Amino acid sequence: MTGRISSALAVLHGPAVPRAMGTGVTVRKVWPGANGSLTFEARETDTGRIRAGSVSGDGCIRATPYGCDPALESLRDAARGSQLLIHRYGRRAVLRHVHPDGQSTFTKVVRQGKAPALARTHSLAEKLPETTGITVPRLLRQDSGSITLSAVPGTDLHRLGRAAAADMPGTGSAAQAGWEAAWRLFPGTWPHFAEAPRGALPFHTAEDECRTVAQWAGHADAHGALQAAGTSLGDAVERVNLMLLATPAQAPVLCHRDLHDKQILVGSREGGLGLIDFDTLSTAEPALDLGNLLAHVEFRYWQGLLLRAAATHAEGRILEAADSLCVDPARLQAYRVAAAVRIACVYAFRPPYRPLAHDWFAHILGRLGQRGGHSRLADFA
Repeated sequence: MTGRISSALAVLHGPAVPRAMGTGVTVRKVWPGANGSLTFEARETDTGRIRAGSVSGDGCIRATPYGCDPALESLRDAARGSQLLIHRYGRRAVLRHVHPDGQSTFTKVVRQGKAPALARTHSLAEKLPETTGITVPRLLRQDSGSITLSAVPGTDLHRLGRAAAADMPGTGSAAQAGWEAAWRLFPGTWPHFAEAPRGALPFHTAEDECRTVAQWAGHADAHGALQAAGTSLGDAVERVNLMLLATPAQAPVLCHRDLHDKQILVGSREGGLGLIDFDTLSTAEPALDLGNLLAHVEFRYWQGLLLRAAATHAEGRILEAADSLCVDPARLQAYRVAAAVRIACVYAFRPPYRPLAHDWFAHILGRLGQRGGHSRLADFA
């Protein structure tokens, strides 16, 4: 590791972005690109609107007006009368449109020719049997550059957890009760999703997961995003490889492959959960989704967005689902650690969370290899 932040990343920590945008903004998310470049998402201080742009490897900023992106041809029209929720410059945007009847739809805008693949995975998700107890979005429209989906009613677990954390612990608030009720549904619901018919979906292997972690570690190294010795990143990648490849892989199941608390909703219908964002739908070991979810719950606790009791409750329910699917504890721990290392690298690029990502990564390094089987939150506190 260079030990020095890259020119592109340094720019995002200074006043150059607001100057380029022509207004006060806060950079919230950053993604690594080719040749040392970065793309970023920011929020306008006065209006709260989402803005996006890029920074070249030598620190030159490219900013665009709200709702514009030269690589996303459908975005300008889609943004009229809609709220821009996510904008990954040059890659994708997500918008919400509220109709006169009060119903909402969501449009994902991508580069031309990319939308049919998204439509296929979302169409496959729509065919999940009713017995899964999971409500998913309906595909309403598609063209070569966008898809439009129905809303899934309910509150996502991220918001519910934050609301519970804002209440006084032990007060028995509605948010705390809702959090526990939502997670009580999970062990009985998730196995039905995992065991649903898989169709013609790509298989994401343990080797693929190793490559994903190594790629993010490489980005963090190249940009000096994680203030740790280069050998630490290398050690983490080696440990992930060892854990994922040293024990036999389990038979694949249906896999969301980006499962975290913002993707799961409660209150969508009586006795069921909602699930959104099927861009990465695939087949993989059952430990992948559950390990990713465990790592995110643990990280939310570290962010101060979850009470310890709430995180522990969720973790217990995830482990129940793992037991129902006969997940090998070693495989679950391997995917959990892989996700934890990747989360550190992802959040190291986000200015508000860079110090936390450093602490989280140092903490994960300290725990690697010390525990086996089902690691509990207590092992990571």
